[in-house]
Amino acid sequence: MIRIIANHFDHSVEMEFPENETVLFTKCMEIHVADDFPPIVTAEEVLEPRELSTLVNKEINLDELNFLAKRLDSFTDKEMTQFFTAANYESMSNLKDLINLTFNLDKYTLITDISNMADVGLEYTLNTSGCIDPKEIGSERLAKIGYELLNSNKGVFTPYGLMFKSEKPMSEVYDGKVFPDYAYKDFILSVTISKNGKSESLFLPENALAIRKAAARVGAPEIDSCEFNIECENPNYVFLNDYFADVLKGEGIFELNKLLEVLDETQVDSKKLRAAIDLMNVSTANNIITLAENLDDLEFIEDVSYGDYEAIGRFFVDTDCYEEYEISDDLQGFFNFAEFGEYIAEEKEGEFVPDGFMFYDGVGGMDDLRSQFESEESMTMGGM
Repeated sequence: MIRIIANHFDHSVEMEFPENETVLFTKCMEIHVADDFPPIVTAEEVLEPRELSTLVNKEINLDELNFLAKRLDSFTDKEMTQFFTAANYESMSNLKDLINLTFNLDKYTLITDISNMADVGLEYTLNTSGCIDPKEIGSERLAKIGYELLNSNKGVFTPYGLMFKSEKPMSEVYDGKVFPDYAYKDFILSVTISKNGKSESLFLPENALAIRKAAARVGAPEIDSCEFNIECENPNYVFLNDYFADVLKGEGIFELNKLLEVLDETQVDSKKLRAAIDLMNVSTANNIITLAENLDDLEFIEDVSYGDYEAIGRFFVDTDCYEEYEISDDLQGFFNFAEFGEYIAEEKEGEFVPDGFMFYDGVGGMDDLRSQFESEESMTMGGM
């Protein structure tokens, strides 16, 4: 966590990071920077961590500070010590450099225990390469790497141990304008927002203000002037990607984001929802949301081929929750499952859909469900 006292024209407020956009906006309102993109304040005091006291009395971008806090929030205690040791060694005092350092920790190896050469070699190799064959742990090769490292006279004494700085150049992942790709939380869809050669990734669902800020960072005066491209797919929602793309193209990123917020909250079965979308022939965000919220009223029998009424009949006879259709094993050999399946399909207002069969299993009827959908005739282009 990062805590500061932010000041703007004699208005001060304590702020904690990382913070969601709604709370951050409220805090910014208190010091009258809520409408600024980006919000720039003076760091009157750094309450924690004290290692960031180099920011005191400097103008800072609160969005950058929030991004840095999100990066640090994913660090282990060991990585945090490594980060602050390197930042102190390099005398870093601006957020751009600190953000870039979070992506370049492999440049700085911190050795806290020199009693075992193989462990020193392991620490160095893991930090600079990222991985190692488990069979090599404790090997002579690693011991040799550790011995040579400690005898290289390149180590710098720090309060936390010996730090070794590699000669590889610092990679500028953050250019000071658009944030690099970093998914701080679980997400359904990654969308790249672009304008005039600048781009930034959004991990949806996201706060609407965060989307507007991303548009501002790529230099777009209005969200509608941006280009959007779906870049990444969540395997749990792969069945809905085509519908997501259609909503993005037809209605815009905010409607897509609203849809994803609902799906994220309800933890919807995406394969079942896809079948329901095909059954009800809906495509707009609002109608898909309505369908998702009423999905329990529909039942989906997977992997049933088109016209296979026998499989439908057997499903109802064999499924425990439909006890009224249960028949004994002795009678099943005389039972016409196909004819019974056709009866059930009509009775339950079911239809074959891709990958299976879907039917109404709620209290009302299919007409009651259809009555909740908005007309899609007025759908307009709203975000491309």
